Parts: sequence; C-alpha cells; structure tokens
Amino acid sequence: MAGKARHVIIVGTDYGTTFSGVNFAWSKYANDSDIIAISEWPTRGPETEFTAKTPTQIAYGDENDGIPKNYWGYQIAPRMVRYAWIKLLLDNNALQSPYDDPDLQRDIKEGIIKFPQNRSAQEVTADYLKELYNFTMERLQRRYMNMLDVTPIKFWFTMPAIWSDEAQVRTLAAAKEAGYGSRKDDEICIITEPEAAAIAIASSDSLGYKDGLKIGEGILLCDCGGGTVDITVYTIVQEDPIQFKELCVGSGGKCGSTYIDRNLHKWMSKRFGDAFDSLPLKKVGQGTNFIKDFEWNKRIFGREGIHLKPLRLFMKKASISDYYNVEREVILTEYFESLTVTCARQDKANSAIRRRDDMRSLFDPVVDKIVKLISEQVKDASNSEGPSVSTLMLVGGLGDSPYLQTQLRSWCEPKSITMRVPENSWGVVAKGAVMRGLHLATVIQKKCRYHYGTEYSRAWSVADGESNAYICSFTKRKMTSGFMAWEVEKGETIESGTFKTLDFYTVIDDTTSSVDIDLLSCSLDTAPLRYDHYGVEKVGRITTSLHGVDLQRFVSKFERGRKIYKFDHSLEVVLGDKQGTILFRIRALGEIVGQTSVDFS
Repeated sequence: MAGKARHVIIVGTDYGTTFSGVNFAWSKYANDSDIIAISEWPTRGPETEFTAKTPTQIAYGDENDGIPKNYWGYQIAPRMVRYAWIKLLLDNNALQSPYDDPDLQRDIKEGIIKFPQNRSAQEVTADYLKELYNFTMERLQRRYMNMLDVTPIKFWFTMPAIWSDEAQVRTLAAAKEAGYGSRKDDEICIITEPEAAAIAIASSDSLGYKDGLKIGEGILLCDCGGGTVDITVYTIVQEDPIQFKELCVGSGGKCGSTYIDRNLHKWMSKRFGDAFDSLPLKKVGQGTNFIKDFEWNKRIFGREGIHLKPLRLFMKKASISDYYNVEREVILTEYFESLTVTCARQDKANSAIRRRDDMRSLFDPVVDKIVKLISEQVKDASNSEGPSVSTLMLVGGLGDSPYLQTQLRSWCEPKSITMRVPENSWGVVAKGAVMRGLHLATVIQKKCRYHYGTEYSRAWSVADGESNAYICSFTKRKMTSGFMAWEVEKGETIESGTFKTLDFYTVIDDTTSSVDIDLLSCSLDTAPLRYDHYGVEKVGRITTSLHGVDLQRFVSKFERGRKIYKFDHSLEVVLGDKQGTILFRIRALGEIVGQTSVDFS
C-alpha cells in the first residue's frame, strides 16, 4: 500500500520591478481561503508597514553613513542611496520589442536605473532576494514553528511572460544565491505572472469571478505592473479543478508604470533644464518626497473629485512660474486647463489661452502601447482555432489606475468586450502562484514564445559562397556551416506527448571527451535561416559526455595516421515533458547521453 503524500509549504513570491509580495499556505489545506498574504513589512523603527507588498529596493550599509547593515523595502529613508528597478536590468540583453519604452536603454546609460560599480544586476537582485527570503522564513517560522524544520517548501517564483531565457536563468540564479531552495528537499518552481493571475481569478471564491467565467470563453489577461506589461489570452477547458489553455502566443513589453516615471523625468528636464538636470538622484529618485507625491498622483489621476497634489522639490536655479510655485512645488495639471495670459498690447483683452495637459502627456504614451498590445492579442485570438475574446481581466499595480481603466473601458465597449478589475488586483499574482502549487488550477496547453533549434552544416552549393565552406574530414564532402535547424517553432503548442527527432553526426577521435550542442532561440515571428542573424540568441549548451561510450561501435576510418569516428547522435525534443517544459536530450546508440530543459511554467 502506497504511503500518504508528504505535505509541503507552498510559497508564492512575486518579485516585481517596483514592489514584491509573498503569499503562502500549507498543502494540507488546499483552499484559497487558507492562503496567507504577508502584509506586515519591516521599517526603520519598531513599527511595521501594513500593505500587500514591499518596495523592491535595497540600500547598502557601506554606501550610507549611519546604517549598520543593508536596508531594504520600507526600511530605507528618503535620502539614502538606494537601488531600484534592478529587475529590468536582468533582461537588458534581450532584443527590444516595439512595445518597450523607447528610451529605456538611454535611461540606463544615464544612470536613472543603475547598480553599484562592484556588483552586477544579478548580484544586486540576489542581495535583495536574500533579505526577502530571510524575512519570509521568519514569518513561516512564526506560523509553523517546529513544523517548518521537517516540512519541505516549494517556492513558486513569478516571472514576466515576456522574459527572455537569459533573464529567467539570471533570476533563478539570483534566487538560489539568496537562499531559496537551499534547505534539503526545498524546491524552486517558476510560473508566469499572467498565468498566476489567471489562476487566482478563476479559482478564488474571494475575488468574486469564479462563477462568472465560463468554459470556452476567451479571457484576455492584462497584467500591467511596474516594469512590464504581459498579455495572454486563455480559455477554460475544464472545471474542478480548473484547467486553462493558451489560445495564441502572448505578448508584452517593458512599458509598465516606471515608464510613466521616466516620462516625468523627461518632462521636468524639458520644463526646467539644468535646474532639474543638475540635481542628484537622491533628491529626485525613488523614495524622495518628489516621487512619493507623484506616486500619489499616479494612483488618483482620472478619479473624479480628487485633484493632483504639487510635487515637493527644491530647485535652487528654478524661477517661479506656472509650473513652479513660491512654496517650491512643481505644479502638474490634469486634463485641459485654461490659463489666462496677460497680453503685451494694452489694447487687447487678457484673452490669450494656453492649454496644459501634463498628466495625460505622461500617461498616454504608456496607455497607447497597452492598447496596441491588447488589440494585437484580440486579433491573434480571433485568428486562432479557439473563441474570440469576450472578457478582459486587468490586474497589476498600474491596472489599478483610474485613468488606464477609463481608457480601456472606452476601447472595450464598442467591441462588446467586458472589462473587469478584480479586488486586490495588485496581489493576485503571488496568490495565484500558491494556488498553482496547491494544484487548484493549471494551464495544460501553452504556446511557445520562441523558436528553438541548433546550428547545422549542409552540403555546399554555389549560392552559399565560400565564407563558411569547409571540407568534412570524414566524408570529404564540401559543406557550408552556420545554418539553423529550428526544431520548435514560435506559436507551437506545448503539451504532453509531442516528440521530435533531428539526426546529427560529429567527427571525433579517441581524445574527445565530450560533444557540445548549443541550444539557440529566436523571438522574431519568422525565424532566420542562419546562425549569424541578429535575432538568434544562445539559450544554453547540451553537453554529451563520452565517458563509458564504446566508440568502436561507430563507423571509423584512419585519417593522417589517427583514427576518427563518425559519432552519430540524435537531438530529441520532448514537448511538455513536465508541466510547461521543453526537454532537449541527446541520444546515441539507443541511450540518452546528455540533456537540458527550457521551463515554461
């Protein structure tokens, strides 16, 4: 008789660009009402901050006088040197999408987003996550006491669905360096942010939408966060437990709420010039009164009856004007505001009118990109074999914006699309990660977001030219290197049971200890033919150890006094080997001699 399954603690960690949150539950109680959200966060003093998330910021003790250790989250005082938005730098090498903030790379170079000279973005991420991990473990110890020592933990880490493979690897490496998964039997799993949000919305009684979603309905999940916007279209294919499938390849961009903050910096530079540009980041960056006031304005902009507040910022070189009052505050307007201007000519009335619409000018570039992303996904879903989109679920910190909600409702209404905003949409991602770990809902079918393949050589032709031509040492045939064999195509369905094989050979000798195959990817819609195309990126390497392999079983010959072998092997691609993964493995002589996997959970 089989033993009972061992209970585990499920921890959902939503590591965000601007804020991070943590939820947890014991698997013995598989119900969403038993999921606990950490809502008390440490500050500089003995008191705690009560909120769903804590700022994703860290201040180092060796860079700030008067603090004995690293501070993080709400512990950081306004004037401290801090590092924020570091998450965006983890994906800094990815190809820029048309939906990214076009000035993001420039802002990184100019220091608006930066990290210490002696640390990489991954190391700063690990330092922050170490603080988050230690605090999480303290809370788990308080909750479960001695049970924690004998209970495994499954950490479900959320990541943007648009994250490149490199960014995923960097994030996981930082999490492991921070301590996640370091205890015996602990594990780290990953889940995309829109998937986690969809699971929470469809499976949670407390959010109020579980009964309102129907099997076969097209549901567009729009996760508008601090750094990224992720959009995926799902349909429910089964209830109890709920199972989803993706209808088309999801999309997104680095156009979250920090894009609006960067627009503010550009607006200030345009209006005040050197008076603003000469100020140090500790006076205009994250955590300052200037940014705190603007954050409040972002949250209320578009809500009737509540007006914008001035932004507190002392600029010694700035003159008093319509934009800067005597209290040394920056004045932003909302919507169109008419200002009476005194005319220079005495015979003219004071009738000249200027129109200012400052907040819209900061928001609209971001809103426009989000609308374009949604439009493309709705179009792609209508061209798929599944249902058209009938419901838009808006979540994330920026999703709480009254102005964004108003604009999206105006877009949805003529298209007969119902827009819904769940309560506590800011915290649904961490909750959904826990619910996935509790198996309350799963996405059983996904669409691959990249092409995956390997480089290969083919028989030479005149059209290939001579630059990549060579003579194979074994067959003596003229070959051309650098072509791509794309084994998995972008948009291909990822589900259990799909299997592909590609045959290769490599020329080796008795001194060869291993054979390597580089795994390559491409995010472009149309995959290039050659390896040296700008859109081809390296994901990883599959290493085949030849230790214990009987080379005498392979075809061989003598070449210039040495014995060489034609090492025949196959690249096998197993789609959905485990939930949301593609497994790549090398088989020779009927045995698996090397493997790696790409995780889509």
